[in-house]
Amino acid sequence: MRSPAAASVETYDLPSAPGHLVRRAQQAHVELWGRMVGSTVTSPQFAVLCTLRRHSPLDQTRLSALAGLDTSTCQGIVARLQRKGLLQRARDPGDGRRWLLSLTRAGTRTLGAALPAVLAVGDRLLEPLSKEESAELLRLLAKVVGD
Repeated sequence: MRSPAAASVETYDLPSAPGHLVRRAQQAHVELWGRMVGSTVTSPQFAVLCTLRRHSPLDQTRLSALAGLDTSTCQGIVARLQRKGLLQRARDPGDGRRWLLSLTRAGTRTLGAALPAVLAVGDRLLEPLSKEESAELLRLLAKVVGD
């Protein structure tokens, strides 16, 4: 790890900076997503739908945590997906103050329809890497984000 005191504007190497590379990788992902998946569902919306498919029903706090989204972002996504008819809210039978979220049939269909293109985006992102390098990159990224 580099010492902040040792860095200077003259020696700072932007092309190899971790944050810069992560941002560029995210830009590549967003561009591929738009081209290959389209606008039916965004990447964060897909994360919410996938999480609900696997763990339904969930309250919004748990959904946010499992989908890797902050709660305010997740709140907006949930509202949009509910308006589209892709998820539904119901009172928790064990705690009437709490709402539980689950996929609708339309949400399940949307998730299934998007999946092939989403997989293709991942394949395209990892295309320059060998199978071993891809596995290592994914392992390291999961470690960086704390999974």
